[in-house]
Amino acid sequence: MLLFFLLVSPNTTFGKTRRDSIILFIDELYRSDGGYADKTVSSSSTDASTFVLMTAALLGYEINNTLDLQHYFQSSQNYDGGFGNNPNNISNWQSTIHSIFGLNILGINASQLSNWRINNFINDTAINTLFNTSLNPITPVDLNKEIIDLWHDYIYTYSVIGYIPIIPIEFLLSNLLQMQYPNGTYPNLPIAISTINLLNLLGEPVRDVELASEYIRSFADSSGAFSYSREGGASIKATMESVRALQVMGRLDDLEYKRDIVQFLLNQQEASQGIHEVGKEVDIYATYQAVYTIFVLGYITELNAPDVLESDRFVTFPFISMILIPLVWRKRR
Repeated sequence: MLLFFLLVSPNTTFGKTRRDSIILFIDELYRSDGGYADKTVSSSSTDASTFVLMTAALLGYEINNTLDLQHYFQSSQNYDGGFGNNPNNISNWQSTIHSIFGLNILGINASQLSNWRINNFINDTAINTLFNTSLNPITPVDLNKEIIDLWHDYIYTYSVIGYIPIIPIEFLLSNLLQMQYPNGTYPNLPIAISTINLLNLLGEPVRDVELASEYIRSFADSSGAFSYSREGGASIKATMESVRALQVMGRLDDLEYKRDIVQFLLNQQEASQGIHEVGKEVDIYATYQAVYTIFVLGYITELNAPDVLESDRFVTFPFISMILIPLVWRKRR
């Protein structure tokens, strides 16, 4: 019988699982006003609070202070129906969208949300941004990435709050399908991702799914992760958005190096904390993006494994099942 021994330095301590550390990080983001911050040194915001809820849901972690958080969202709503980034800020599109998602996760359904006057802000903002209101008749503005994303948010959010949005369906489909060139490429990766997501929301496939998948996968680097530019380095956000685009097209099986992608994401986790974007500080946004990607790729159980020593950096043992150790460990970078 073979025995395996693991030698560690006297300064090494044994921690918890990666999932435990992310949950610890989430708990540290809670603020006395009922909201959550994006970083341990930041103030609360509606945006960060929603990303905390989404991350916790992926981890199967139940947030305890849901009533306080609901009140925090309510306090951040303004008289125009929109939401600010906190109870003291004026309404903006992003915070309104995120607040709606957060309230929905908290169990506020479409029927209840319809009484919040949110549609007033969403409709006014969308109409003034998505349409040429100075023209007669009013026509949709030309599409670019920002406008495509706004259409996606507008349509999806309206469905959440129980309203039927105004959709120039023929205009959108015609222009979105033309975003993919005959050779299968797009103007750039961000436009490809946004186009694929909106077409999926509209129930329409891209012109050529196989070539679209090939185009997206061409932005993966040697680590398996994705970059927005073939000359740039991989990032968590680019990886998450690329994987999601492949997912909505039903092409996840085209990815050859899923395990390498997961390892790239895990390598960005700090000990006893969350996950950071490459070269940046740990925050809830990168943590959510990484956890979401790991979940979509089918490796969420990787976060449950006690596979990291709590020392100067994470140390991962790919063949941990072959090592007989009474304790195992883990912590931050």
